[in-house]
Amino acid sequence: MPNHPQTNTTVTVAVDFCYGHRLLDYTGKCQHLHGHNGRVEITALSRDLDQTGFVIDFSDLKSFAKEWIDTEWDHRMQLNERDPLISAIAPLDNQLRVVPFNPTAENMAPSYTAR
Repeated sequence: MPNHPQTNTTVTVAVDFCYGHRLLDYTGKCQHLHGHNGRVEITALSRDLDQTGFVIDFSDLKSFAKEWIDTEWDHRMQLNERDPLISAIAPLDNQLRVVPFNPTAENMAPSYTAR
């Protein structure tokens, strides 16, 4: 097995998805309901590699990330829990995701945590 002395090794997977949102307390295009194409890049880091030489099996990481994104974000409307449109949209869309923040990319990113 190759020697990787005291260095961190990473593996990164990318998952593409589509979602909709609108932002409250904002003046600009994102104040209106609309959609985006998004990409999440997830990086696993380890100081030690397993016996095969992996940080983590790439296919396991991709499968886990894709499953979570497909369930939580892909083709889902994301609305702030204070959005007055929720009462109108919720009866029409059982995939509506209500979040306790403005659904910006910056706010959405930390909501993904490895389990």
